[in-house]
Amino acid sequence: HQLQLTEEEAARREELSKQQEVLSRQYEEALRAFEKAKLRDSQEAERMQLRVEALQRELEERAARLEDLHGHQLRGQLQLMEVPDASARFFAPQMLEVVPQVEPGVFFHTDGIGFFDSNVKGAFERQLRRDGHLQSGRSYTLELTGKKLWINGEKQPEEVYEKYRRIYEEATGVDLSKKSRIEIAQ
Repeated sequence: HQLQLTEEEAARREELSKQQEVLSRQYEEALRAFEKAKLRDSQEAERMQLRVEALQRELEERAARLEDLHGHQLRGQLQLMEVPDASARFFAPQMLEVVPQVEPGVFFHTDGIGFFDSNVKGAFERQLRRDGHLQSGRSYTLELTGKKLWINGEKQPEEVYEKYRRIYEEATGVDLSKKSRIEIAQ
């Protein structure tokens, strides 16, 4: 009976994780649409802001349920699956403001408050997890310039640099220039 319960828990955990991934994608799409709408039409931006906030609340609820499930069921055990750090995806609504004075490719981190596109950060973090550079509960650093990439202080090979450069360019729609410098410390 215990094995069946564990299989049911694993299936439920997997289902919640899939739902969270779908909501994350919807949230990221809504966020991109919001930023575009904001430039075109303030009424559309308000509508998109409401959608982003609703998706954010739903993601937070799913993440809390998933964390609850992990906390109760997997305490003291190895986790069977990696759950993305949902808190990294959520910023206060004022963090969604566009900073038009900032040159493309330049972002700042000040006292833990990042003025960084959450889509880019999320894309980097997903790839860092896949590549084994990011583990749950551990901090990391990423520095991407127009020429090189350092992860956790280690210079990365050219092919790894190219992969992360493409992630940046696809997430932002902006080509990385030779003078660009992106730093993330989590």
